Amino acid sequence: MRRWKKKVVTGGNKGIGFEICRQLALNGLDVILTARNESRGIEAVNKLNVSGLSNVVFHQLDIKNSTSIANLANFIETYYKKLDVLVNNAAEGGVIYVDDDKFKDGGGYMQVIDENVELLNGIIEEPYELAVECLITNYYGAKKTTEALVPLLGLSKSPRIVNVTSAYGDLHVIVTGGNKGIGFEICRQLALNGLDVILTARNESRGIEAVNKLNVSGLSNVVFHQLDIKNSTSIANLANFIETYYKKLDVLVNNAAEGGVIYVDDDKFKDGGGYMQVIDENVELLNGIIEEPYELAVECLITNYYGAKKTTEALVPLLGLSKSPRIVNVTSAYGDLHWFHNEKLKEELHDIKNLTEERIDEILQWFLRDFKAAKLRENGWPLTVAAYKVSKAALNAYTRLMARKYQNILLNCATPGYCITDMTSQTGFNTAEEGAKCPVMAAMLPDDGPSGVYFDRMEIAPFILTPRGI
Repeated sequence: MRRWKKKVVTGGNKGIGFEICRQLALNGLDVILTARNESRGIEAVNKLNVSGLSNVVFHQLDIKNSTSIANLANFIETYYKKLDVLVNNAAEGGVIYVDDDKFKDGGGYMQVIDENVELLNGIIEEPYELAVECLITNYYGAKKTTEALVPLLGLSKSPRIVNVTSAYGDLHVIVTGGNKGIGFEICRQLALNGLDVILTARNESRGIEAVNKLNVSGLSNVVFHQLDIKNSTSIANLANFIETYYKKLDVLVNNAAEGGVIYVDDDKFKDGGGYMQVIDENVELLNGIIEEPYELAVECLITNYYGAKKTTEALVPLLGLSKSPRIVNVTSAYGDLHWFHNEKLKEELHDIKNLTEERIDEILQWFLRDFKAAKLRENGWPLTVAAYKVSKAALNAYTRLMARKYQNILLNCATPGYCITDMTSQTGFNTAEEGAKCPVMAAMLPDDGPSGVYFDRMEIAPFILTPRGI
């Protein structure tokens, strides 16, 4: 998109509207952020300007007021001569939160279904006056604004109108390991796209804190449920929660993972180039910088492969009740088979027509035996970040097997790239926000999208045996 594209976003001073403005500005569009309250709108624009986004300006707009709409149209005609994009985002909910604590403790909007109408007494109210305001804003306001700006949109070579709607009560997503880093960003971006997100984390307090952060930002369509993917009871509890409250699941993002390493000397790790120095040729040079104890190797496989597998198996029945089910396994370029030095093993893991789940299990147990006996080099395993590489290679193979088994589910791998997170000791080339875009895209594929493929930073890439960048 070119810089001279002019875009109007209604209700842009907070929440989703503010984030739409920010992301459009980051993509080089000139944004006119509008809000009914002038001081709040100016404050929002100042916040974006201070962050370096000088291509955002403010104009007051009350979409319920015809004069206010006309003033905006005159402003655009006078200064820009045309309009390229209109995002009708301003909206009202039509409800009052009578008991905010009970509303949140009960699961937020996940509990707001018609079967629970009596149970919601004293928690939320929907007075007639707010119902009227809701229709005037959400429908008639968007309609009036559109009608007033269509002539200016007609002067653009590529006009767009986006009406922000809701998949309320429709699409439910689980993200494992959602309390920080890439997982948190996946939750945020999916919620911004209107999906109802169940953010899960092993640590309850951190998970609740993450959800509160998203709720405060205006994303009320995110709730928390505790999940330890290494614990079968915890997985079963999550499945029961989904079945009880939502009856189905639409998307599962298996993101939770462990790195299997200890940063012994964090400064040397960062000064040496982070993971760019972590190659098998440097294995001796990494002594005293990172360590990979056997116990962490075991935990790495249990989490990254078996945890994802158990979670998938437990939730497949609920995904089967969705009209458009998706599973996204967050992987890594470290899962590529070129990191293996055993050619026969590489070919075996690549030969998806003959590979079985049982054989993957045997391979993983073989790896752990060799790891414990210090036979990684002898038998051709990766020598650096070994458990992580083996776990992600296994996850890639499992993804392809499951895509063949469950042809009603779009089931893919997605790698975010080398991102700056706690797992990488804050080293990398991409932010968590940038890295999350690939798994989010895979989660929102159209119904005729691919299955059993590998997405490498937004593009389909082959499951290859030769090197590629991390």
